[in-house]
Amino acid sequence: MNSKLYYLTLNENVGGIFQSQVIDVIKLYKTNSINITLICFISLHSYRANRNKIKKLLPEAIVLPAVPKLKFFKLNKYLLQVFTNKNATIICRGIFATILAQSTKKLKVIYDGRGAITAEQNEYNVYANTGLEHLINEFERRSVLSSDFRIAVTNKLVEYWRQEFEYTQNEHVVIPCTVANHFLLPPNLKNIKKIKETFNIVETDIILSFVGGNSDWQSFDKIKFYIIKILNQNQNCKVFFISKSNTHIEDLQHTYPNRVFHKFVPPKEVPSYLDISSYGILFRENKITNKVASPVKCAEYLSRGLKVLISDNIGDYSSLLLSNNMGLDITKTLELTKPSLNEKIRIKNYAIAHFSKTSPTIQNSYKLLNQIKLDLI
Repeated sequence: MNSKLYYLTLNENVGGIFQSQVIDVIKLYKTNSINITLICFISLHSYRANRNKIKKLLPEAIVLPAVPKLKFFKLNKYLLQVFTNKNATIICRGIFATILAQSTKKLKVIYDGRGAITAEQNEYNVYANTGLEHLINEFERRSVLSSDFRIAVTNKLVEYWRQEFEYTQNEHVVIPCTVANHFLLPPNLKNIKKIKETFNIVETDIILSFVGGNSDWQSFDKIKFYIIKILNQNQNCKVFFISKSNTHIEDLQHTYPNRVFHKFVPPKEVPSYLDISSYGILFRENKITNKVASPVKCAEYLSRGLKVLISDNIGDYSSLLLSNNMGLDITKTLELTKPSLNEKIRIKNYAIAHFSKTSPTIQNSYKLLNQIKLDLI
């Protein structure tokens, strides 16, 4: 019996998300004595630098150069066949890795579904100019219906599969996006003190923080609108953008000097900025892409004890946070107060129990995948 398990990624950005959702997951498997090997196909652009990053974090990972241009991704199957054993099980992150693994016809495939990919293309044109736009729906359909097992990041994503592709089975497990391990470390008091001094943060300030990228689904124009309302209504509020800058952030800084700050920092420094904050900002448009999503930033905010200013219909999370007093509806008129220490501890404990890789629930889900691997052989 071949008990080998692989995890496959294709053309993924090697950053903070990669570390928390790929590297840390592989390490979790290994701490549970599960024999798993990470296989990464990396773009030739900055291949050497990204290979070194991955090897530094996970020396035994197999890091391979991807065939140039996404539309030729199936040509990577020849290298994949060389580095995998026949009839082994492979967990595939996203539709392209899944279709690639299916094309070898020698592997048992688990589709790791990260979102509603057809909706991402239809709503945000994510795969424009790849030459694959017309195939996205078919690739997602085959990933959902032709895989041997599936991982979904939310229950809403499973509902989407049932509606969009008539998925009728129950051969799946729901595992939400979990925080990187460094979000569970104790506060760095030296860093916190330095941040407060640098930005003149005083005890009466209520700090809101936004952590994220500049993708279209971040809806910065809407975020800007609601932040203006909050700042006008709450004179002791200040806002940190822990992200790359853009015109919306620059406009807010110009309008609210000394109340809106921007800082782009390495992932491991983010927790210290959240530790001085009371609220995290999470806004999404009311679209399918966002209705099925599991934004890791939600888990990150909660892991540092923040309440979340959240919009409606974000994955499984909007109703969860509002009903458990861990969030507020960002679209309402808000008079904000600082959460108490006990509130922050309660929120942090909830995050550890539900969105950390040390959570028994999360660990049991990954152990289930190992059992599924054995059943598929």
